[in-house]
Amino acid sequence: MNQITTQTNLAIVQAHGQSLFVDTVVMARLFDRPHRNLMRDIAKLMADGIINTLNLERISYLDSRGREQAGYRLPERDAMVLMPFLGGKKSAQGQAKLVDEFMRMRTELLRLAGRKIDPMLQLALKSKSVTATLMTDCLVEARAALGKDTKPHHFSNEHSMCNWILSGCYGQVDDADLDQKDLMRLASIRRRNTVLIVQGMSYPKRKDALREAFPLLEVASHD
Repeated sequence: MNQITTQTNLAIVQAHGQSLFVDTVVMARLFDRPHRNLMRDIAKLMADGIINTLNLERISYLDSRGREQAGYRLPERDAMVLMPFLGGKKSAQGQAKLVDEFMRMRTELLRLAGRKIDPMLQLALKSKSVTATLMTDCLVEARAALGKDTKPHHFSNEHSMCNWILSGCYGQVDDADLDQKDLMRLASIRRRNTVLIVQGMSYPKRKDALREAFPLLEVASHD
């Protein structure tokens, strides 16, 4: 199935499971080479049997004029084979950047795979999930007792506040960026917030109480 995308919203390298891919439109941009020339290079390599057509996923993208154009999603191996043939004004820079990104993504996949087999980390993730459910369930019951409905933004406000208590930033927190200590701390924040909700404390007062109970610490960074 063709996928339509734009040139402005593409990551350099994409991951699907344990496999890595790059779109031809991204490579054309990195190498500062017309996309049609790149497609011609791929066609030649396929004709010579160097790249297997069956390994390529056909995609569509919108060019700078908004016209739909054909492209490919290349597996890591085929992208590496293609690179030396591309040339272009930024050949060396493009190759270096693409290789670096493949290496970075491969390291990230290994890190994530390691997290999946860490029993203590999985326990911390489960605890975080359970406390999230408990917190939102109690929020619904507490608001219902006051004759109030609970709307989606009420849930997001609670999660954003707890994430702010943890990291100093509102909004979502990616589990992949949190280590075991951070996950357990977030679970504790949610448990405490649940108690305060049940006690009938207002949102602003809960925010102050949680910050006092959980002074801001530096969230672990995984560069």
